[in-house]
Amino acid sequence: MTGLPGKHARASEIVIWIFIAVYAAASLFPSFFPTAFSMSVQLGLVVFPPLAIAIIHGALRYGIAGIVAFMILCFGISNTFENLGVLSGFRLGIIITPKSWARSCFRCRC
Repeated sequence: MTGLPGKHARASEIVIWIFIAVYAAASLFPSFFPTAFSMSVQLGLVVFPPLAIAIIHGALRYGIAGIVAFMILCFGISNTFENLGVLSGFRLGIIITPKSWARSCFRCRC
């Protein structure tokens, strides 16, 4: 294990559990109160806590350089296959892109 030593690892575990609690609450809250938050706030609360959990856990387990390399590889490989699907016309899954999604990453909308 190449991550953070003792005291910092324990603090990071507490932060991970806080993010897990926020993610669980954010996932369940719209079921009971669907109009309490806007869609962008709901999306942020469902996307960013798991991303933070993954980055912190990866940094603890593999170190900062390891998780950065993993993120670069994931982005590069997934974007390559998305571009391949767009250029060839062969769909690699269900693609639903509203007109409001103006940003794109190379040839793929994200």
